[in-house]
Order: sequence, then C-alpha cells, then structure tokens
Amino acid sequence: MGKVLFQIALFAGGLLLIAFFVKWYTAFCYRLIVTRKDDVLEGVLSTREVPRAWRRKSMERIALARCNPLGRIMERLLVRAYARRVKKLIPFVSANRRANAEQKRADIDTIKDIRREWRACRTLEELVG
Repeated sequence: MGKVLFQIALFAGGLLLIAFFVKWYTAFCYRLIVTRKDDVLEGVLSTREVPRAWRRKSMERIALARCNPLGRIMERLLVRAYARRVKKLIPFVSANRRANAEQKRADIDTIKDIRREWRACRTLEELVG
C-alpha cells in the first residue's frame, strides 16, 4: 500500500513540475514575442529611429568606416535590412486586438512612412545618426 501511495505522490509531483514549467515557458514566450515587439513598435512610432535592439554595432562600425568597398556595400545592406524589419511590424499591428481599426490604420500608415524615409537614406549615418 505504501508503494502505491509513493507512486501516486511521485506522479502528482511530476505533473506539478510540468505545470510550473509550462506556466514559466508560456510567460517567457509571451515576453519574447509580444512584449518586445510591442516595445519596439512604440519606440519606432514615437522616435522614428532604429531601435537599439535591432542595431548591429559591429557591422555598423565596418559600414561607417567606408574605407573599402565592403563598407559601402554593408552600409546599403544595413539600411535595407532595417527597412525590412520595420515593414515586418505591419502584420503585428494588423493582428493587434487591443487597438481599434482606426488606430491600426494610422499606425500602419506611419510605419509605411517610416519605411520610405529609411529606404530613402543614402548613408547609414542619416539613419542611425
């Protein structure tokens, strides 16, 4: 009888451990996917600058040196990459259930304007200052 109770307690403890892990992992994924994107979106809409989380400092240093052709190529690629990343915020805004349709439309239009501005930058210095 004691052996059966021990197995039941072990099973219940295992289920409890799995439940705590699932709760922690769900909160972690929510922070990673939603909260960070939401923070980035707010930063982009308010400042119209490349968010710090997106910046690639080592690549920017090479691109800003411009002493070789690789720097110029990398500079153009970084400008395009940042513009592509801001474009990827549009589906996130469209799927946002917390905002009404008018706010979504305004945010999407602002994102499109920001993308056009970023793509129009000739140098990385214009974009990241």
